[in-house]
Amino acid sequence: MAVHIFIIILFAAVGILCILAGALGWQWFLTSRNAATLVRLVGIKAARAVYCLLGLMLVAMSLVIASSVGLLDIGIA
Repeated sequence: MAVHIFIIILFAAVGILCILAGALGWQWFLTSRNAATLVRLVGIKAARAVYCLLGLMLVAMSLVIASSVGLLDIGIA
């Protein structure tokens, strides 16, 4: 169970980082080596949108994992 919690927290944290970097246009993030490649290929606005969507997908994935291991069960049946 501890591994699941670690993965859930990791996915959520990275997802939130991507959302914030895309929404706020953090230059240190967008000029890093991997992000700069995407910026060069699709442009700055599209890259920011891609990172926002990627972040949303990571946060959603953390919720799916939490739900699948029973961490989101609230006891209403």
